[in-house]
Amino acid sequence: MANYVDRDGDWSQRPPAHLEGVTIHLFVLPAHTKALQALCDQIVNDRPTGGTVTAEPLFPAVLLMCASIDHLRSTDGRDGQRGYIVEKDLGFIVPIKLTNNGLTSFAGLMPYLFVEPFAPVVVGREVYGFPKELGKMTFDEAALDFKAESLVIPEYDPNKPAVLKEVVRVTPTGPVVRVQFAGDIFALTQQLIDDIHKVLGLTVQGTLGAPAAGFIEAPVVLLKQFRDAADPVLACYQALVRAFLTGDNLQSAEFITGIINVKVPAFDSLNIEATLGLFDPIGLGQPFHSLLSLSFKLNVELSLGDVLWQA
Repeated sequence: MANYVDRDGDWSQRPPAHLEGVTIHLFVLPAHTKALQALCDQIVNDRPTGGTVTAEPLFPAVLLMCASIDHLRSTDGRDGQRGYIVEKDLGFIVPIKLTNNGLTSFAGLMPYLFVEPFAPVVVGREVYGFPKELGKMTFDEAALDFKAESLVIPEYDPNKPAVLKEVVRVTPTGPVVRVQFAGDIFALTQQLIDDIHKVLGLTVQGTLGAPAAGFIEAPVVLLKQFRDAADPVLACYQALVRAFLTGDNLQSAEFITGIINVKVPAFDSLNIEATLGLFDPIGLGQPFHSLLSLSFKLNVELSLGDVLWQA
């Protein structure tokens, strides 16, 4: 490999990274296993790894994450002292069972991630392969009102432009009850696992490969690729990259009870509902409703990535 050329004004800073003061709101949404498996196939299983890297859904649900990051900075000595970025993220996580060279673990796929401002879009996509898209975020954490707008093409037509539209909206209906959680990150994630099993009716932990205990480290699997300039059908670079998000210094946490509505409008260029197989259990369609909701604030370390497979 050639050394990376650092150009003036380049936001592609060196990893790893430290995220300080990260407030996360998580909403568990039911999803069809068939759609989630198709997503695992598209991102992981259809890569020609010879079966050494495979993925399947842990359970029939996805996590909608709304995150406010007070300080994001590189921890590389050459970039870490240059300053920090304030970031907002809204994205979906598909918990998966990952098999890598015969070893099985849990991980997360991130098919959608809307981000503000632009700088972390660059480093996230170019360095790790996070599917970051620039978004306009409106977060009201006290009111549990979260909105992401992004550039979409509502209807494919050569005479119509791409426009900024609301792509995800989270709002409550009526009052909500917040119950403070007392414990560390390990205990919080254990409670989250227990509650997910309960709301999904999964009576035996680990049946689908789900972790049976709490954790502080969450791996993500990312498809890092760049389209070829000479042949647009090809990728000039393609790899499956794994990185680890490690939580520390849990400052607060609460479980939220109430009706939380989630809307994901469909466009020709973006159809989150169909891709993730989101559904309403009683057949009423959108808005979808969170089966389980919580929020917490902590610090996070984003590791260097390791390449599981490369074309």
